[in-house]
Amino acid sequence: MVFTSQQTLNDKYQLEHRLGRTATGHQTWLATDISNDRKVAIKLLAFNPQMSWEELK
Repeated sequence: MVFTSQQTLNDKYQLEHRLGRTATGHQTWLATDISNDRKVAIKLLAFNPQMSWEELK
């Protein structure tokens, strides 16, 4: 899945910009909690059936 700036997740977090990304597709984003206007970091994990549990840790 592709995430973009200004996208809202779960009607709660608005993504601002990506802070980092790994080769396996994990992403870290700076976002705003819409309910209280606080800045938060969101870690999005890419799950793939071919990945082992050790790779996800």
